[in-house]
Amino acid sequence: MLYCPYCRGMPGLKPCHNYCHNVMRGCLANQADLDAEWNLFIDAMLLVADRLEGPFNIEAVIEPVDIKISDAIMTMQDNSMQVSAKVFQGCGQPKQSGVGRSARGISDVFSGRFRPYTPEERPTTAAGTSLDRLRVVWRTMQHSVSLHSSSYFHHVICLVVF
Repeated sequence: MLYCPYCRGMPGLKPCHNYCHNVMRGCLANQADLDAEWNLFIDAMLLVADRLEGPFNIEAVIEPVDIKISDAIMTMQDNSMQVSAKVFQGCGQPKQSGVGRSARGISDVFSGRFRPYTPEERPTTAAGTSLDRLRVVWRTMQHSVSLHSSSYFHHVICLVVF
């Protein structure tokens, strides 16, 4: 581009169109092979963008969901008598069972989930050591320190932990 007036700092001179076209064609010869594929890619991207602007736009679909759920709940509450009548018509009237509700104690409710454990089945730590066994180690360690017998302490620790 030695003869290009714009490149030489003379923007007032008009370049020769054919010369510039030939120079640019020579400079961009390798990239010219990509022109067809590039145009196909751009067309595909434009199609994707058009689809995302239409009914497949996730933001437009998700945005009103919370309002629609709220409206559905309010409509259900407003029309609860009609909805109940339709349910009873389709499914039949509910039968009254002779059993009524009774007060339950806390032990009745939680007896299955929070049962007391025997020492053998107490929960273990991630390392597999029973928590009760660690309590025994602490008591033994306090007692051992008062005896000042390191061999006795080591012996008791080995028996309890291992």
